Amino acid sequence: MLDNLNTGDPGDRIMARQAVAKVIDGLGSTEKLALYVLDRSGLRVVCEFGTDRDLLMKRVAALNGHAAPYLQPVSQVSDTDSPGQDSGSEQDQFLYPVNAPEAVLGLPEGFLADSTIRTGFQALGAIADHLAGVPPRKALIWVSYGVPQMIKMPPMAARTFPNAMPQIQTYGEQADRAVRKLTNADVAVYGVDAAGVWGTIGSPGATTLDEFASRTGSASWHGNGLDFEMQTALNDVDHSYTLGYYAPPDYGDAKFHRIKVEVKRPGVKLRYREGYAMDAPNNSAADRRAKVVQALLSPVDNSAVPITVKAVRNQNGLSLRLTLDLAGLGLAHNGGRWQGKIEIVARFAAEDGTESGSPSAKTIEFNLTQRTYDAALREGLTFTRLLALPPRASKLRVLVRNDGSGEVGTLSIPLRSVNYD
Repeated sequence: MLDNLNTGDPGDRIMARQAVAKVIDGLGSTEKLALYVLDRSGLRVVCEFGTDRDLLMKRVAALNGHAAPYLQPVSQVSDTDSPGQDSGSEQDQFLYPVNAPEAVLGLPEGFLADSTIRTGFQALGAIADHLAGVPPRKALIWVSYGVPQMIKMPPMAARTFPNAMPQIQTYGEQADRAVRKLTNADVAVYGVDAAGVWGTIGSPGATTLDEFASRTGSASWHGNGLDFEMQTALNDVDHSYTLGYYAPPDYGDAKFHRIKVEVKRPGVKLRYREGYAMDAPNNSAADRRAKVVQALLSPVDNSAVPITVKAVRNQNGLSLRLTLDLAGLGLAHNGGRWQGKIEIVARFAAEDGTESGSPSAKTIEFNLTQRTYDAALREGLTFTRLLALPPRASKLRVLVRNDGSGEVGTLSIPLRSVNYD
């Protein structure tokens, strides 16, 4: 992921893009690489897994992302200035997070920083959702200055009390939520500092790169060889072991459970996630609706529930043939039958992303005999839907929610690619 949103210097963004191109150019024929970009317009999928190298190179060459507004150059803040005020110095720097871990942001920059930080952690969580159904272990190479987990802003009464303590806004909860999603999706985050050796020494953003790498079982770098660091990350996931165990019954709570792995062979360095956390169960109607809305509006698709759709267009209608992998639905075996429930939602969107028409939803309950269950395991579960095309519709997103586990899968379909009957 090229994190242009949190990479302030235009020169660093250009060097990062060039390093990505160099790594892609050296990819082997069996390498699988996807490319994401985060900038002011949000998280974008540039190329998915399986894209050929030539198309990847073309897409990388055309990238031109913009940093967050609060990372634009501002005058240095001296120790004698009131919080949020310029010192009048002609020397400019990137105020935050580069080389300014103790900086107090002005109110406008603080509000922009708050929005940017939340967007950064949400993007990491969205990529985790997107990759949840992709086996096996994945490496997310995060090229960025990093996202700080704390900012300082002037006190509300700064004009009246210029020496008052600054407000401190922390983002540990947002970071923890992103790490939980990444580890549960088996995604190891490799941090590559886009500022190099000197750019972000001691900055909170660079520390977050290290923290995410440690907690997800990988590594981070702050050197000047961006392409070498990216290639090292790719090499690191070429070989891995998958270890599993059955947790005791009392481990189903929401606390963090640490994992420790040891080997007897000397000189071996292990990389593995620090542990896992069970989210507290919440199956309320409000929580279900919130998760569905979030998945429908996410910038990338969620693969936790794999979905295959064949779509055919006829005049003002769309015929869908939806196939699901029964094994991924986690049906419960009760009284000789396999039972469960899913919700299927279809949402049309216009070219600008706004909703076109009203979403349609359908709930399906399963009560399958063993014979029907075995057949569905072999052939998949197939459903048909006929949808009316609303005005201005350019894209359809199909969502499937497993009621038992709460997992969600989505699939976006550009209508321009759908053939007419």
